[in-house]
Parts: sequence; C-alpha cells; structure tokens
Amino acid sequence: MRTKSSGSPRGRASSAVAAALGVALALAAPAAAQTGVGIIVIDMARVRQEAALAVALRDLELGERRELRQALDRMREALEAEEARLAALRDDLDRDAFDAQVRVFDDRVRLSRRQAQDAAEALQSRFAEAQRAFDARVRPVLEELMRDRGAGVAFERSSVLGVAQGRDATDALIRRLDLAAPASEAEALLPAPQPLPVVPGPAAPSSPDAAPEARAGD
Repeated sequence: MRTKSSGSPRGRASSAVAAALGVALALAAPAAAQTGVGIIVIDMARVRQEAALAVALRDLELGERRELRQALDRMREALEAEEARLAALRDDLDRDAFDAQVRVFDDRVRLSRRQAQDAAEALQSRFAEAQRAFDARVRPVLEELMRDRGAGVAFERSSVLGVAQGRDATDALIRRLDLAAPASEAEALLPAPQPLPVVPGPAAPSSPDAAPEARAGD
C-alpha cells in the first residue's frame, strides 16, 4: 500500500533548500574564521524598523495614506450626494433626459474608481522606491562598519542558526546610519507625489427646467 506524501513537492523542495542554506551558513562561519576572514551579522529587519530614516519614511507614508483616505472619502460623499440628486429627479424628468444624466453619472463613477486605484498604486510605488533608496543608503555605512570591524563577510541575521557574542553588529549599524542618513533626509528619498483624486462635480442637468434651482420657486 502506498503511503501518503508528507507534503507538496514544492514544499519539500523549499524545506530542503532552507536546510541546505542553514548548513552552508553554519559551516561558512568556522571556515571564514580559519582563513582570518572576520564575520559580522546584521538584522536588516531591525535596521528597517528602528533606523531614524526608516521611521521618518513610515511616518510620511502614514500621513500620505491618511490624506488619500480623506480625498477618497470626499469623492465617495460627492458621488453619494449626486446619486441622491438623480434619484430625486427621477419623477421630474422624462425618461430620455433622466437616462442621459444616469449615463453621465455612471461615467463619473468609473472615472473616480480609476483615479482611486491609480492614486493607491502610485503611493505604494512611491514608497517602495523610497525603501530601495533607503537600502542604498545602508550599503556604504555597512561597508564602512565592516572595514572598521575587520570583517570580510556580513550575514543576514535571519539566515544564520546562531550568533556568537560580539558578532551581531546591528546596533552599531543603526547608530552609524542615524548619523550618516538622518531622519531629515526622508523627503529627499521620495519621488514627486502624484496629485490626489479630485472630487467629481455634479452632472449637468439636461435643461434649465430640470435644474433643482429652477424648481425651487415652484
């Protein structure tokens, strides 16, 4: 009788690769030590979380996301008001005139959706590019730290099985990075922002007689 597989081929392959990587990294450290090559370990997740420049970038992103959310809320409220206005005109307009205004409104809704999607994607792309710029600022600071520590190899903390005392240089890298790339540089890392979505105006009435203002004195 055939036994059940313990997992998908992709899952088993990934586990095998991870295990092989762990063994290779574990063996690399003593080999490097024997050849006189210094080693340091860096926790890049902590660097991206705790460095002053990274914190400033997150604050800017949160602020821009709030502004976008507010712009989208205004757009939604304007569309809801326009929809209510159309509903109130249903009995006052002939069928063709009403249908024409509905088509205008539907086009406006589709345009607003595209604007909202484009704005969200542009914001995400903008801060992804800023993150790449941040990583580029880390590189020369890390290289300088390696030279000062006499290290020829820097391992990512998440990729090693254990770290000997004194080998984790994450705190030192963050301190140096805060001096070399302070929080005040955050805005300079960002590409130019895209304009926020505009609030759509009301659809034009089909005739002066159909306008609510014209009916106000009736």
